[in-house]
Amino acid sequence: MSRSILYQRSFRNLAFAIIAFLLCHGLTSLSNAQSNTPQTGKDTIRPFKVKLPEKDLVDLRRRIAATRWPDKETVADQSQGVQLARLQELVRYWGTDYDWCKAEASLSPPGDMGPARL
Repeated sequence: MSRSILYQRSFRNLAFAIIAFLLCHGLTSLSNAQSNTPQTGKDTIRPFKVKLPEKDLVDLRRRIAATRWPDKETVADQSQGVQLARLQELVRYWGTDYDWCKAEASLSPPGDMGPARL
């Protein structure tokens, strides 16, 4: 598998992990979409819209920028885990280049179109 495909998968997986973290910790605003059918019961599936408040994104970027990095690994392979340079590149991407608005749009289906495409 090519290195660029691995990077793309790593970025996508990290995006899902961050969004899941935000959802689990209440950092997003979930609002029920209006529907013509009544929603009843605690197990009823209801559409929702993901909206990440800008203040939370600013705080996330601040935390990413404040990352305390370990010393560089002492070996040239991955026997000690992910290489520091690769991890720093990934974190830099999430802190500066990732398009959160695009992620919100992909996770919030229009109307009652069904679940988000991941």
